[in-house]
Amino acid sequence: MPFSSLSPLAQRLVGFATLVPIIALVWFDAKIASLIVWFAFILMGLEFSRLVDLAKPFTFIVVVLFAFVGMPLWLMVIDLRLILAVITAMMILLMWQKSFPLAVFVGLTTLCGVSAQVIINSQNGQYMLLAVCAVVAACDIAAFFVGRRVGGPKLAPSISPNKTVSGAIAGVVAAGILYFIFAGMYGLTPVIAFGFGCIIGCLAQLGDLFESSVKRQMGVKDSGRLIPGHGGLLDRFDGYLLTLPIVALVFFT
Repeated sequence: MPFSSLSPLAQRLVGFATLVPIIALVWFDAKIASLIVWFAFILMGLEFSRLVDLAKPFTFIVVVLFAFVGMPLWLMVIDLRLILAVITAMMILLMWQKSFPLAVFVGLTTLCGVSAQVIINSQNGQYMLLAVCAVVAACDIAAFFVGRRVGGPKLAPSISPNKTVSGAIAGVVAAGILYFIFAGMYGLTPVIAFGFGCIIGCLAQLGDLFESSVKRQMGVKDSGRLIPGHGGLLDRFDGYLLTLPIVALVFFT
């Protein structure tokens, strides 16, 4: 059966199945996890360079920046403050060349690279990173199923017509429940963990909406076709735009 003939849910399940070996490798070892994140950011830099019509020198700079910010901390010899300065310079360049929302998108995405490596570099960091991924995934899955089942008022019809208020609420609650389960891992009381999870659920969906608006501005639906049923890496990264930096800031700095 051709992949395109599968239902959207079946396509998503196939896409998730392709990620299972990668998740297992991340779980297995922190250094492997940091290298996987690095490789993912290099691929995202390439995806972004295809999406945005920049002059060739600027395209090369963007790809190098994505590779630079996703680099494992145990390989990096440059101060993190310099990295933040480079990210800021790239945002200014994109504001000049393209638009402010696109500059913010790149700034947040590259900041996520640094944040992911900061989390991985901590004790049991790869488990902490997978926990964040699980929370964002739970938020996305709950929003998808409840939104389709319950329906109701649209959340932001001009940006993402399929998203509903009921789905958004379900996503927030699901994220809260997952953080409630992971409370001990993060050293939180169950109540605070649930509240923090709800905040992460809100941020994940805000990141999703923000990336959708940026892609609408660029006139594209997906950033690539790397993950079956999900699009490109950038398409799967929307929920982390705000969540990874916040988690890194709150727990690991």
